[in-house]
Amino acid sequence: MKKRFFRYLTLIVLLCLLTAQAIPASALDTVRFYTTEMQYAALSDFAFQAGAVDFSASHKYRDQLLTDDQKALYDLFVCSTPSDNVCMMDLETLPPLPAVSDPRFQTELAAYLSELVLPAYAAAVQDTPMLFWTGRIGYSCSYSIRGTELESVTVICSAVPSDGFSGADYDSMCREIQDVLQSVSFETGNRRELLRQFHDYLCETIVYIDSSYAHNIYGALVKGEAVCEGYAKSFKLFCDLYEIPCMLITGNAVTSTGFGPHAWNAVRMEDGNWYAVDVTWDDQDEIYYDFFLIGSQTVPASFLKITFEESHLADGDFYGNGVVKMDFPALSAQTYTHTHVYDEGTVTVTPTCQNEGTVYYACLGCEIGYSETLSKLAHDYVGSRCSMCGAQAPVFGDCTGDSVLNCKDVTRLARYLATRNPLTGVSELAVSEGADCNGDGKINSADLTCLLRYLANIDPATGKSSVELGK
Repeated sequence: MKKRFFRYLTLIVLLCLLTAQAIPASALDTVRFYTTEMQYAALSDFAFQAGAVDFSASHKYRDQLLTDDQKALYDLFVCSTPSDNVCMMDLETLPPLPAVSDPRFQTELAAYLSELVLPAYAAAVQDTPMLFWTGRIGYSCSYSIRGTELESVTVICSAVPSDGFSGADYDSMCREIQDVLQSVSFETGNRRELLRQFHDYLCETIVYIDSSYAHNIYGALVKGEAVCEGYAKSFKLFCDLYEIPCMLITGNAVTSTGFGPHAWNAVRMEDGNWYAVDVTWDDQDEIYYDFFLIGSQTVPASFLKITFEESHLADGDFYGNGVVKMDFPALSAQTYTHTHVYDEGTVTVTPTCQNEGTVYYACLGCEIGYSETLSKLAHDYVGSRCSMCGAQAPVFGDCTGDSVLNCKDVTRLARYLATRNPLTGVSELAVSEGADCNGDGKINSADLTCLLRYLANIDPATGKSSVELGK
């Protein structure tokens, strides 16, 4: 029994509670204790490098995570609540660690857990404004060994509520946020106009003040009190609800009085380009639009006479210690101006073999659109009848529509071809479907030749020709 115990020993290691200032840790007596200094030493060699992402298609930090395990943890974090905040996950792929007996094993396992958990948590919080209740992440792991070989690793994570939040209050807070969202009415249609409504609503209902909930959507939407982070997360929440690609951007801002941490948004418009929105800076004694859908080289009219990229320094350092840095989309150089970009079109009237149809193309960014006519469909002949309308199949070679093949058909076809405009393909003389004598879907000189051969080879005795039309 004792031998089996040591062979299948499962150890709980590295209980870490992360804050921006410190990452304390503890462990069972059977494992060497980690001090804060040792933890920082382990992290000093680790810095998450975001994976390359196509921002023309992506607007989530999740897409920058490097492994399936990181993304799986992200998905668990997004669904967590204060009362159900513990996530357990078996690693799909074991990390390449030294042997369990190697003194480096615990240190490298600690670094691996940091690289696994911290980016996933950071991405989830930045992507999900409804995670308003958490500000820290606790994590640990258990592992099993067979002999001296690592056999399995289970990661245990706990999203820790921020000060002022508790599981008992969470449900009522969510209801209050939902009540606000249901009470707000935005007119849909024009994307720019919709974003302006988000912008103006936040400016009109929020007072800039650093209070207990000012860094999240609860403070901004329910209490009406927020700092830049609360403004930006609320703006992103509105964009998410209306399926407008938007990202929360963090970094530092340069003002006339100094330099300090700041948050704002980037929005992808229907032209495929990204533009900046800083609701916080536009919320003054009156509502400004100096920082509404502007480009990196835009110089605001009413504030510092420097470009946006000079006043807003995005860095993506979510923890402030260089451990996790995410990438941001490159902004358009200039302020957004609307140009029509149309969708793939919606068929409003389906064409048939008897009637034309209609397709409508809508601009992705406004309410303007236009319609085009769809040509009639070709008859779908099955045997001698059209399967769609029941029309009789045409007689090949019958150019006049009288169902009799003779020299009149030759004359009609010849005159049709002679008077047809070579540029438009339109003739002043009409012919029936049977003018396609060889059945290739075109009406040209080849059909005239085919019809002449057919008539020239008719047997006077039988009235049948040795040449077959429609072939």
